[in-house]
Amino acid sequence: MRNLYIFLLIVFMSIITTYLLNKYLYTEEYYSYTLQENFTDEQIQDFITNKKNAQWLILIKTPLMIILKTIIVTMLIIGGLNLYEHELDFSNVLKISLLAEFIFILLPLIRLLWFIFFEINSFEEIIRFPTFSVIDLVNQDQLSGWMTYPLKVANLFELIYILLLSELLSINLRVTFKKSLKIILSSYGIGLILWVVIVSFILVNLGM
Repeated sequence: MRNLYIFLLIVFMSIITTYLLNKYLYTEEYYSYTLQENFTDEQIQDFITNKKNAQWLILIKTPLMIILKTIIVTMLIIGGLNLYEHELDFSNVLKISLLAEFIFILLPLIRLLWFIFFEINSFEEIIRFPTFSVIDLVNQDQLSGWMTYPLKVANLFELIYILLLSELLSINLRVTFKKSLKIILSSYGIGLILWVVIVSFILVNLGM
């Protein structure tokens, strides 16, 4: 039951944050500005209309994505536990995955709070807001399209997520942080790398 409460809180915070971002930052004017170089006014308006009509999908997409991700992460960690001959029941591992998921609400929340308290002078400020990833350190104009995804995945919040998973696992298993970090890196870490490789391969084959 506790896992259900954690899950519902994550879903609620994610939906509210997304709603507020769309209401105050990602407005019609924002999309008109960012898309004007590559699309006609009619195409932009169609995009905005479709986006408005599909807003209710967030109520379905958000919980489904969180459920899918946390279950996959949970299964990966259980695989890592078996590899190192440790045991922890599914419910406890799921709780670890859910608690760590709060980390990924931070970036959109930071972005929202920043622009609430500081005046927006141009849409470029929103576009260029730091993602706290490696991609902020390179010239994106010189990158191939497929390279942006792995560089975005290599971010501060992903690092904190891995460290938090390790700390929570260490507490539950009553082992050292170093030991739990090894388990997380050999399970979730490898799974993440494989996912990035697969997505990058698909993007390359799409000519991006």
